[in-house]
Amino acid sequence: MHPEFQQYYYAPHMGGVRDAREKYRGHPWFDDCVEFCEKYDQNCFDAQYEHRPLEFFRPMVEEVFGRAPWTSGHISV
Repeated sequence: MHPEFQQYYYAPHMGGVRDAREKYRGHPWFDDCVEFCEKYDQNCFDAQYEHRPLEFFRPMVEEVFGRAPWTSGHISV
């Protein structure tokens, strides 16, 4: 459903249907998806948007992937 929520921002520029997401209105996560797309997704298409270089995130990624895998003890491989 992600593309239909994103269409709100780009469809008017490409002749598409801006309100394609409306068919999901009433779903418990509708407002969350609208908020996510508005705050964190649609602005990623702006080349001038202030951002951090990928190298900034390297220590965080290494920390997460450097941990021992979590298992619940119920899954055997």
